[in-house]
Amino acid sequence: MWVSADHTNWHHPLNAALIKTVCFHLHPSFIPSKHYARAAPFVTNSVGYAPFEVRCEITWNHPDWKSVTIAHAMSFDDYKTYRKYEFVVSNK
Repeated sequence: MWVSADHTNWHHPLNAALIKTVCFHLHPSFIPSKHYARAAPFVTNSVGYAPFEVRCEITWNHPDWKSVTIAHAMSFDDYKTYRKYEFVVSNK
């Protein structure tokens, strides 16, 4: 699973500029169940056997932007499944 400024490129140069950390909250059966990505690319890799919801907590580099948590229903039936989220960030 990965978080990126551009859903087609997980090595997008904006990733390091916009994102400070991503915490992937996996199913409690994973040990550890929290995976932290503190540098681009913001990626985690794990092996699972059943669908579950993954929460991704994104902390931004800008001090005035609040962290955002998104959820994704992880499915192993179709590895090409992804969800695109769009955020508008502003100082105003």
